[in-house]
Amino acid sequence: MNEPQSPQLAAAVHTHKTLKSSMPTRWNSSLIMIQSLLDIGEKVVNGALQRCGHHECTITPLEKDMFVDLKSFLSQFNNLTKLVSDRAAMASLIPLIKNEIRSCCAMNQRDSRLVTNLKAKVRNNVERRLPETECVMMASLMDPDVKEVLDMTAPEKVPMNNYYSCDLV
Repeated sequence: MNEPQSPQLAAAVHTHKTLKSSMPTRWNSSLIMIQSLLDIGEKVVNGALQRCGHHECTITPLEKDMFVDLKSFLSQFNNLTKLVSDRAAMASLIPLIKNEIRSCCAMNQRDSRLVTNLKAKVRNNVERRLPETECVMMASLMDPDVKEVLDMTAPEKVPMNNYYSCDLV
């Protein structure tokens, strides 16, 4: 038979915690590693790898160019990470975050094939990773800061103005 939990235990079990930017599985950990590699320079890194007997791991000029492209692309997401990491994540921010991600993933003729493929993968997963549920729509409508940023009165700017007319039971 299940015994009721004490209020303190229940609170401890259901505590909401935000993701921290120092987590090794976060994309910005990759950005930090790429930045440090580029800051140190491939000649220094390659010299150290060669001295350790890891010639196969040295960085080629093509790989260095790929790291530069990745750094440029990933750096665009830095502010989004700060936004959702610095304070409690809010459902009302999802439409803003999705718009920013789509903007970051706009195709550019100067993009390398690597970045083009990465942008396509990110763009193709935005809806699945950040679904706009009825709760998200309501939170966006009720959050005055989000409404102001989205400028709900400008129909040509953001599709959020359609939420006013949708049926949310």
